[in-house]
Amino acid sequence: MSELLINGQKVAYKTTKIKELVSIEIGGKSYSFSLAGVTQSGLILKMGDRLFPVPIKTHGKNTYLIVGGKDVLLKSASGKKKKKGEGEGHMLSPMPGKILSVLIKAGAMVKKGDTLLIMEAMKMEHAIKASKDGKVLKVFFKEGDQIEGGIELLEMES
Repeated sequence: MSELLINGQKVAYKTTKIKELVSIEIGGKSYSFSLAGVTQSGLILKMGDRLFPVPIKTHGKNTYLIVGGKDVLLKSASGKKKKKGEGEGHMLSPMPGKILSVLIKAGAMVKKGDTLLIMEAMKMEHAIKASKDGKVLKVFFKEGDQIEGGIELLEMES
């Protein structure tokens, strides 16, 4: 489980993602949603047939989502910094781009530094490499997919 700061209080949560659907478990309750859109002031999330605006605000170096009238700080509550694109077995895209090739499949054993996929961003090719030894559990994209920055590309276990 990871932690968020919600109105200054640490709250444990767990997320899972299957295609466009994201599920978050907080306090024993599970919520599933998809991203319906992005506006100048924040996000629009879709839960079932309903749309919910989720404003985003910044204060200093912190970024907050406003959910149900509560400020949710988008920062690890522990304050530990992770390398960009790394954390708890989830490999994230460093920037928006296009997947050029996927070099591994779910179930593959990889070593730290192995190239897992190649993406194109800013007219350059970028190799996404394993941050640790482990087994690839899921690959969320295929060749030709357009991706956003910071989105989960694949999941690994040590």
